[in-house]
Amino acid sequence: MVIGWNISCYFSKSFAYPVAINFEIPLRCGDTLSGDTVYIGQRLSEKSEMSYCAVLVDTLAFIGYWRYSDNDDRFPNYHLSGHEKLWRNDKDFGIAARSFSGGKKKPAWLYVDPIVLNKDFRIQINSSAGHIFWLLHYGADYIPMVFSNREMAENVRNRIGRIYCPIYSLSELLQFQNSELQ
Repeated sequence: MVIGWNISCYFSKSFAYPVAINFEIPLRCGDTLSGDTVYIGQRLSEKSEMSYCAVLVDTLAFIGYWRYSDNDDRFPNYHLSGHEKLWRNDKDFGIAARSFSGGKKKPAWLYVDPIVLNKDFRIQINSSAGHIFWLLHYGADYIPMVFSNREMAENVRNRIGRIYCPIYSLSELLQFQNSELQ
């Protein structure tokens, strides 16, 4: 089996998480403590989460869509062009920088349902705001996101997802990992 994403990702095992998928995310701006590539992962071992779905978000599509969203009460004016300074000054930005500094041996972890795309074409950032702002600021090619149901993942993929990238449930990703070991 081959994952139908045109990205670099790998499976790992550790004491804390028997199986995880880790994404290697190239950055266009190399002035980070992490270098030109960062790593973010998702554990694949919790039975209650196996129906969750992963999707790859195109950062340029995200920014384009977000720029035309209404103001977000939690992050006022963050979506407006030229307000990247607000991202850097956000308290979660520094937390994300430390999170990404672990490199390949200790990847940052994905949050579930990090954004919501409302029917009125508004992006609402729920969790992992710092991760999103940090990845956008440093020019990540894409942002992997995990959603608690397929409908939400499809909504995100259809509006701001990477073109031709399928959605996979965490159980499907675990099957990919199992087939790699055979």
